Amino acid sequence: MATWPAGEIPSSITALEHLDQLLGCIDRNGKGVSEDKRPQWDLIHVNVGLGDLVHRAPEMKIPRDADPPADRAGG
Repeated sequence: MATWPAGEIPSSITALEHLDQLLGCIDRNGKGVSEDKRPQWDLIHVNVGLGDLVHRAPEMKIPRDADPPADRAGG
């Protein structure tokens, strides 16, 4: 099973950037995994929808809603 770095919310972009790692072709250090040690997949499902819906400003350390409700927006 693929894991993401702590605090990282994957999006479609990051999933594509890390596709070889998600599929088990490379390890967490970017080194190739021999074919006999790679996972055998019958079905692959990557759910990154939440990451596509969340907006993160570059200076923020935690994600937040793209459109917060009015009662949380301070106005």
